[in-house]
Amino acid sequence: QVLGDRENPGARSAAAEALVCLGPAAVGAVVALLSHADPDQRRYAAGILGELRDEQASASLCDALEDDDANVRVAAAEALGRGGGEPSARALERALRRPEPLLQLSVLEALLSLKRPPPLPVLVPFLDDKALRRTAYRLLGLVGQPAATELICRGLGSDERPVREAALAALGLLKTRAEAGRRAELEAGVRSALRKVRSINEVLAKALVSDDAAVRKGTLYAAGALKDSTLAFLMAEAAQDPLLADEAIRALALLGTAAAHGLLAQLDRLSLPARVAAAEAAVAVADPSLYEPLARLAVTGEPELRALAIRAIGRTRSPRAVEVLVPLLSDPEVAGFAAKALEALGETFRAPVREALEATVVANPTPAGVLALARVGGAAALPLLRQTARHPEPEVRAASAEASCDVGGEGSLEIARVALSDESPAVRRAAARALGGFSPEAAGPLLKVALADDEVPVRAAAVEAVGRCGAVALAADLDRLVASSDGLLALQAVRSLARLGRLGPATFLAAAGHPDAEVVKEALAAGATLDEGVEVALSLLEHARWDVRAAAARLLGSSGSSDCRLAVEAAHSREADPLAREALGDAAALLARR
Repeated sequence: QVLGDRENPGARSAAAEALVCLGPAAVGAVVALLSHADPDQRRYAAGILGELRDEQASASLCDALEDDDANVRVAAAEALGRGGGEPSARALERALRRPEPLLQLSVLEALLSLKRPPPLPVLVPFLDDKALRRTAYRLLGLVGQPAATELICRGLGSDERPVREAALAALGLLKTRAEAGRRAELEAGVRSALRKVRSINEVLAKALVSDDAAVRKGTLYAAGALKDSTLAFLMAEAAQDPLLADEAIRALALLGTAAAHGLLAQLDRLSLPARVAAAEAAVAVADPSLYEPLARLAVTGEPELRALAIRAIGRTRSPRAVEVLVPLLSDPEVAGFAAKALEALGETFRAPVREALEATVVANPTPAGVLALARVGGAAALPLLRQTARHPEPEVRAASAEASCDVGGEGSLEIARVALSDESPAVRRAAARALGGFSPEAAGPLLKVALADDEVPVRAAAVEAVGRCGAVALAADLDRLVASSDGLLALQAVRSLARLGRLGPATFLAAAGHPDAEVVKEALAAGATLDEGVEVALSLLEHARWDVRAAAARLLGSSGSSDCRLAVEAAHSREADPLAREALGDAAALLARR
């Protein structure tokens, strides 16, 4: 009734919003409103149904594409673009035949949103229409046929900026959807088309600062394909849009070493996101000639940039990298990154890296240095690990225990055995975690001890290690822990039992009834192969937590029979949470095929 109050537009908008919030319960009434005598009411109804995104309303919206009122037809097209299926796409294609520019634009936008391009012969005439070509070109990016690619490349060479930008936006879509086998061919075709464009650098430079993110995305791909390092600065700045950061990094990496040198030399002129993109690109390029600027950045740069510079240094395969990386093992801010970089470097220069690590561990043992030494030195590191396992600092002892599994053998198992009786819970936890890397025969007796530790984190690490090493003999111990009031222990026990293939019906039912919802979700994830799983999942469709209801829906979608369909559809119709509703909808669709 309020929707019909033309004198109060604020109330009408509030009524429309309220109907959307009511969800499925409002669909029937709003569909009926599509038959109202007042076209304004019909237009409101179409807009509300678009927000509700209910499949049952799609047929009525398709009919509304033939409404006598142009505004209703446009509203129906926009609504179908928010969630229509295959019948909706066919109805939208038919509506393109109407010679109504506003309706055609709405239909093209709807088809773009649905990722359903019309047939090429239908689409091509719209490329010459100033009002429609922007969307028409983007739809070309969804076609994936050589003929569509040729049309996009032709658009890149247009003298008109709007056409070029529309083609660039299409190029971004096309690149995203291109099959792996066609990417090299696509890149070559794009490069050839771009080289024919007058003042191509200026064209791409302008497009890189476009207000349209889709245009910037396609331009990044084009600039990378062209391999013109003079565009590197603007390409890096495109990373200020978080949605384009990865695309900017990939494109910069394609420019190679020259662009990386140029960017690293002018980092202070770049925004922080652009600096991060430049450093990420340097990691991808991984050229030894980048060592000097990367070394400076590793020592003096911002924390995030230092980490990236260290990663890049490790990948440059420069023997000089040891000089800058080893001192950084004592810097808590980047020690972990330095250790990983030294491990990568050790694959090429094992002897000098091991010698440098041995020297620093003898002089000033740090957790990162101990772990790096074990991973680079292997069995040769065992004598030093025995020493660091008795170090006064518990952090160093914990690292020694954790590193024992990287060395292997009886000597390293002894380090773990001694660490399990350490006074520090952190050291015992590290030892328990390390036992997951040994054989079940070697680790089993020690894990039995760790499972009885007074500290929950130690027991939880031991439970995880049982699953990792495959100690099936300890499955009964894990069964008992599933009933633990500590959610972490119970969850880890369920996960490890599933990994061992020993999650039995009784234990599964106990986990599914656990008061901690995280344990219940873990049980549902692990119980898909059990006969009891479907019955339990059906009962959990009413659970108070949305994420548990979603997990139950996923189990039913993978393991349920057609008998479950009605229950899932009923749960879907009353579900208010959008993510749980999506999971239930997916499950209902899967069950409908059985």
